[in-house]
Amino acid sequence: MKRLFLILSSVILLGNSSVWADTAKPTVISESGPIISKSNKLQRLVSYVDLKRDYKDAPMTLVLSNGSDKAPGFKWFKVMLANRVIATEKNFSDNVAKIDMTGILLPGSTQLVLEGAGWAGARFSWKLVTSIQPVTLTSANPDEVVVGEPTTLSGSNFSTSPTENIVAFNKKTARVTGATSGELKVVVPTDADAGENKVNVTVGTVKSKDIKVKVRKVPELSSTSLQGVAPGEYISIFGKNFSKDASEVKVFFGDTQAQIIEADEDRVLVAAPFPAYGAGHVPSPVSVQIGKVKSKNTLPVQIGPQMFQDPGFRGGSDTPVLPAGF
Repeated sequence: MKRLFLILSSVILLGNSSVWADTAKPTVISESGPIISKSNKLQRLVSYVDLKRDYKDAPMTLVLSNGSDKAPGFKWFKVMLANRVIATEKNFSDNVAKIDMTGILLPGSTQLVLEGAGWAGARFSWKLVTSIQPVTLTSANPDEVVVGEPTTLSGSNFSTSPTENIVAFNKKTARVTGATSGELKVVVPTDADAGENKVNVTVGTVKSKDIKVKVRKVPELSSTSLQGVAPGEYISIFGKNFSKDASEVKVFFGDTQAQIIEADEDRVLVAAPFPAYGAGHVPSPVSVQIGKVKSKNTLPVQIGPQMFQDPGFRGGSDTPVLPAGF
């Protein structure tokens, strides 16, 4: 607190003049509720000014208000911040005083004490404000994205210079390719974590709240447990970037969707569907869809009466099982 003591000794009282620029509505960093006198005797009333690290280098003003439209103020008083007097009733004009706190307050909580006397019910309040507007992040479009592909983030108070916006998917930094004050064009990090990500935007030292974005890696198919299968029988499809959540998984034989039995990140077990009439004469291209993302390749599987057993390992030669009578 030595730094605070030294700077407060030369603090600037601004009266009614404004220290914020280019904004009609300053951002409130911290504020008190009404500080109310309980009697007309001398009182010592304590509150705390909370400063987030995001705003430590921002231009800041402490606005002190003695009284309100509904209640009188204290008759006489002094205001102390970290045990240093920063204002008395003599510094107020129209019951308001504004104090430049830029570079003075440290992140964390600083004690503010009002010592004074007045009428019972007298009111006093303060708020710490800055001209820097909060960064908001409201949505992503699409909100289910693939690593390495673009998405658009919407919000407010972004920098119009792309490099001044830091976008994080969990803790992985995305590349910003375009920026306006309300929209960012970004490329999802290629090393982003698969699944639900917390996404935020930082401009300068001010960070937005998180939104949730689902990140996918493109499913790839490697093999199937059978080359041919009868309708209604089980078949496993192997690959990578699948999902353990069966509700996110869809498997198609051509255009016909199969019933999911089990799902994991590298395997999905399905019941072969009953294809449309005439569709069983040629192999069906099997594809997997995880959420909204379709697999990058397909594998051929024949649906029909001639079936092939799983030899017990992937990639080996299959043994055909012919129907009775052959």
